[in-house]
Amino acid sequence: MIASFRDKETEWLWQSGKNRRLPANLQRRAFKKLAILNAAVTRADVKRNPFHPFSCFDTATLAGAALGQTVLAKAVTVAGLDWDPSSAHSAAYDAERSADIFCLICNRFRDSYREAEERARALGWLNAPATEPASEDPQMETE
Repeated sequence: MIASFRDKETEWLWQSGKNRRLPANLQRRAFKKLAILNAAVTRADVKRNPFHPFSCFDTATLAGAALGQTVLAKAVTVAGLDWDPSSAHSAAYDAERSADIFCLICNRFRDSYREAEERARALGWLNAPATEPASEDPQMETE
């Protein structure tokens, strides 16, 4: 339970779901992206959602952590995927490339996730059965 807030803006955000410092259109886009992510988790029938309900991140953040690059063109290139500069900055192309990066990184992190899940289970933090073996998991498609 939250007893108090450090500042009034945080309290306003908690109560209203809005931030006075961020433009309304940016807030709408962020919430829409979070809704898309949550819908994908539901649609994929993920048994235990790895994302905290109040957290979100974008592909640039994920690519920065996994690939050392936050610029989409650079992340795609260092990941070994094709990049077409003449198609860049179109919404459809950038969305497709972002999805490719997301899937590639998630597929690479699968073993790491399973190892962490086993450690959490050994510590008694998880009661659910282990995730199915990698050979039975569908790969996230990148093309």
